[in-house]
Amino acid sequence: MRVFSIVLGILVGVAAIVSVLIYLTFGISTKPPDSVVVQGLSTVSYVRFSETGTVRINAATLEDAAFSLGFSHAVNHSWEILLMRQAALGRLSEWFTSVALPEDKLARKLRLAEYARRAFDELQPDVAGLLNTYARGINAGLKLDQVRASAPLVLMEIDPEPWEAWHSLSVERLWGWLGASFETVPDPDSLALAAWEVSEEAAADRSLRSRLHVFGFQENIVAAVENNDSGKNLLFRYVTGDTGVPVFQPFAIDIDGRPRLEGISLPGTLFIPAGRNVAGAWADLNQSRVSVHFSSPSDSIHITFDRITTSRNREELVKIPFLSDGRLVLTIMDQHRETASGADSVVARSAVLEWPGFRINSNAPQWYKTFNDQLPDNTSFSMSGIQIPGDGLSFRWSGPASELKMIDFNGVILLTESQNRTFLNDLLRSREDKLVEPANLFLDSQSDAFVSFTDSLVAKIEDARIINVRIKEAIDYIRAWDQVFDRASIAASLIATISQFYSVHPYDSLTTENAVDGLQAALDTLSGQYGTDMRSWRWESVQNRWLYFPGDGVRSDNPPRHVEQFVRDFTPVRVAGHGHPTSFSWGPDLSKRQFRSSAVWNGRFGVELGSVFEFSHEAVSYTQFLGRFLAENRSVDRLSLYSTVGGIGTGQSGNTANTSTEKTWSTTLIPERN
Repeated sequence: MRVFSIVLGILVGVAAIVSVLIYLTFGISTKPPDSVVVQGLSTVSYVRFSETGTVRINAATLEDAAFSLGFSHAVNHSWEILLMRQAALGRLSEWFTSVALPEDKLARKLRLAEYARRAFDELQPDVAGLLNTYARGINAGLKLDQVRASAPLVLMEIDPEPWEAWHSLSVERLWGWLGASFETVPDPDSLALAAWEVSEEAAADRSLRSRLHVFGFQENIVAAVENNDSGKNLLFRYVTGDTGVPVFQPFAIDIDGRPRLEGISLPGTLFIPAGRNVAGAWADLNQSRVSVHFSSPSDSIHITFDRITTSRNREELVKIPFLSDGRLVLTIMDQHRETASGADSVVARSAVLEWPGFRINSNAPQWYKTFNDQLPDNTSFSMSGIQIPGDGLSFRWSGPASELKMIDFNGVILLTESQNRTFLNDLLRSREDKLVEPANLFLDSQSDAFVSFTDSLVAKIEDARIINVRIKEAIDYIRAWDQVFDRASIAASLIATISQFYSVHPYDSLTTENAVDGLQAALDTLSGQYGTDMRSWRWESVQNRWLYFPGDGVRSDNPPRHVEQFVRDFTPVRVAGHGHPTSFSWGPDLSKRQFRSSAVWNGRFGVELGSVFEFSHEAVSYTQFLGRFLAENRSVDRLSLYSTVGGIGTGQSGNTANTSTEKTWSTTLIPERN
């Protein structure tokens, strides 16, 4: 009997070890349960998940639909919404140790949580009620075993705290900050923006964006086009940093089996950047404005304090200096105080930050409108966008008209804050009838920014009568280049590399010596990195495009074991390069060393509910645990542009991918009965 007990004990132990190894290697099933009993629903709702992340909801009321959307956000994006909330509340150091303290201090100085609470308290009851319903849906999802046992939560030893309704407004404010583009108020000594660059807040901001891997919103574009087949359409290009997870969740809501609301949603909120309902369609630019300027002598500085508790239960005091109207007074870093100051210095005059988030406001009333058959205004954070009213007969703009930067030509209207706006404008005007089908505009990697430069480069090299075989081979590629930054292009790699050593403007300043030296430097650089065979210098490799898992940011020298494991398991993933900042198809420039935006969402949709809603984006398939991530070269899922929100497997067009074969899982949400 004793021998039997020993053998049985050994077998149980072996089984346990095998189970752990299987879990560590393959994780647990991420498939949502077939049914869940939940609190907060009026009647049964149905949520259908797809392997591409798209969700379709069938509910009896829009309130039940909001609950179901919250549930789906928790199931599909639990780590992302919890991380964004932690960042917005200024509590990242509880997870990532004191190395994240600067990021927490920034969140406290921006008063993201404080203003979110106050804004929620001022909401109309109906708006607050919808947010409460959405929060209950998130909490129902966070209770699932599949969610609580997901890889990042297990690795980071996180037991999710309940989601409160006002948390969505804190995420909204964080999103507004991440989407901020900087501008300076004209100043006699032009030191305002320089003061920001050497401030503690700017350093913390860089650290925060590096951890969340979300940035680059200034390159966003929304467009209106007229399509011969489907009438007026909206297009969007949302540049979302270098995150390897989908920033948005595509969804469709049916009420009693009829389409009611469709678009892409921001998990953790009810914000729909691009979508449509019975009132029409809209696409927002997803940007707010930040200005840096100097305070006047009459401004009085107020100081308040906040406390941050780190992972080791140490308390850190945060000093928050601000003006009476809420503007934040910047803190210049010690090592820059002497160089940044003078008789009329940055320090003496106090550089201040102005941002719409320093007011008690929220776009939540606009979210409520989209759930109640109205078009949103989206003006609280100075966001702008384009709308098509339900009749489909016209376009109109949302947001302050003074801030709209439009390009209108050849049947395409673009709205963008992009620094490459001039190139895009010239490209649009030069293409005329050669412009690609407007519906596919953001797939077009053509760029006209280097035409004059390449012509001049080829001419100068030919004038030099170079005998060097490799230079001749390179010039042959450049001479035949069609100015397209597609994945297979070798000339694109050569020109982009040359531009790191020699400015392509002005074109008439290119000398023979510059041309030879620049091309030789590019050849040496590419040979050193990719070998001497030019056939391997394809743009898809040379662009050096990477995606990262959110949370992997600034690291401490001696991190806790669980943080170290988290970073080790979710390592960066390299993806194929394409596009360029000067083309409609987005791709990062080689000269950008930090904050190289490699993730982008493209989409196109019309005003009619149930019609095709096309989108594409790149994301890593983080569906399994440790064993999946040990491989150095992991595959990246690139959704077809023609994946559909409108029906998950319906709404196909002639040249589209057949999404009807994608896997789907349905969950029935059953209201708990007392």
